[in-house]
Amino acid sequence: SILYLSLSTIFVSKQFKNRSKALIYPLMIFLVAETIIQILVPDLHVSWLCVTLLSVLYFIYCSEMWNQLDGLTGLLNQNSFLNRSEEMNYTNGMLIVYDVDDLKHVNDVFGHVKGDLCLSIIADCIKKAYAKYGYCYRFGGDEFCVLLKNSRIEEACSSQFESFIEKKRKKYNYLPEQEVAQVVDSLMHTGTDYPRLLKTERPNIVFLLLESFTANAVEVLGGIPGVTPNLNQLAKEGVLFTNIYATGSRSDRGMVAAISAVPSHPAVAMIKYPNKIMERPRFPKDLEEAGYSTRYYYAGDIDFGSFRSLVTMSFQGMVTEDDFSGEAMANRFKWGVHDQYMFERLYEDIAKARQPFMYMAFNMSSHEPFNVPGEVAIPGDDTEHKFLNAIHYSDACIGEFIRKCKASGIWDNTLFILMADHGTRHIRHVDPSTPAAYHIPLILSGGALNVQDTVVTTIGSQTDMVATVLAQLGMDHSGYKFSRNLLADQVIPFAFFSYPNGAGVVTEKGSAYFSLQSQTFVEKDSVKEDGRLLKAYLQAINEDFNRQ
Repeated sequence: SILYLSLSTIFVSKQFKNRSKALIYPLMIFLVAETIIQILVPDLHVSWLCVTLLSVLYFIYCSEMWNQLDGLTGLLNQNSFLNRSEEMNYTNGMLIVYDVDDLKHVNDVFGHVKGDLCLSIIADCIKKAYAKYGYCYRFGGDEFCVLLKNSRIEEACSSQFESFIEKKRKKYNYLPEQEVAQVVDSLMHTGTDYPRLLKTERPNIVFLLLESFTANAVEVLGGIPGVTPNLNQLAKEGVLFTNIYATGSRSDRGMVAAISAVPSHPAVAMIKYPNKIMERPRFPKDLEEAGYSTRYYYAGDIDFGSFRSLVTMSFQGMVTEDDFSGEAMANRFKWGVHDQYMFERLYEDIAKARQPFMYMAFNMSSHEPFNVPGEVAIPGDDTEHKFLNAIHYSDACIGEFIRKCKASGIWDNTLFILMADHGTRHIRHVDPSTPAAYHIPLILSGGALNVQDTVVTTIGSQTDMVATVLAQLGMDHSGYKFSRNLLADQVIPFAFFSYPNGAGVVTEKGSAYFSLQSQTFVEKDSVKEDGRLLKAYLQAINEDFNRQ
């Protein structure tokens, strides 16, 4: 029993990260000593009282220590942090805070058991990296923090933590690296001949990123008639790409794809890692170097979804909901200012902007809960009809904006790019493993074009917009590893899309969807032809993400 008590004490004390954990050792020593004395000197009855008292104290102490630990991760809990921080008096200490990205999404998609497993793994990495040099806490549901005693060792601990996390990160190793490079390089080879669509190489550019504008709602793409009359008209006045697929299913993926031409990773969002984005090209910065003035419009909270870091490092300026007042703010909805006010501000600014300019605007009214101002154009109380009515409203706002641009002459020397950030499942109830869930519009329009009513049927990705536009501007796009000029003569029809724990491709042969959870193809009409292609591309995306 004494041996068991001693070993248990040593094991339990390792779990305690409290500053007073050393007290358990003298308690254990005195308890063992009193027990041995009582055994050796049985007539000394007072020792039994000491043994009993020490046992009670030992139990109380262990209970108090366990109460300061988080039951799931074994780190110190919030109460322990608050007690410790009140007494903290480090002159060279440091507080480090970690927040787990997308934990709610993991819980919703894979269940709370998997979410708890993620938290436990992360906590274990934190403990291994920092416990020797400070105190590690789980402060909230997905929030961790560390109180370091000496800030000078932070860099070494942080590096060690990242190393531990990297070892836990799932790898996609399906093919030899040389084979992956050959497959991806063959996809990226497009040739050098392509038609020139612009009247000038330096037109003004207005890029509209359209929230949830699925092809299923756009008539010229085979969608429901009457929902987007203004997009239909813009397509006739320019170039319509009929087979474009979003790279992911969320706005944070669409933003990075539109600005840096980086495909959506099925497990992590690139926008959460500003240091990785900083190392990659961003086409607004390329245009800035070419003499363009740039600005980004998002009439909502720019801190949502890590948008601020991406926008700040990509554009010279931005307009957010903080720049609106009066009626616009009075009619504000869940996500920010409605589209009619955002497009009005956009028009006012481009009318006096220094030319050439590239202004990008991301609308929001077509985002749920689909409560838009004005008369209801598409009646219905179900989600599908509310969504279609919101799309119709946003389309009308775009139409009014375009009419003003035409009337003022802005249209004449401007290239208008319209592309959705992602598709949606709110209509037609499409499965996330099918291409229909990612099919989106891409339209080039405006007076700067020398063609009209042109249709491009090549299968392409949202990421291909960047190379296609830069090529028309006569600018180098070789730095965009996953972007291709869709107008080039040798371009291979191909699109990649990903969903949490899954990825798919679309080619002329069909589509294939690969489940990363079961490691099997669940949608496989072209798996024999495209299975190797999908695995190679997925592996290349993962390697690209991990390279910096």
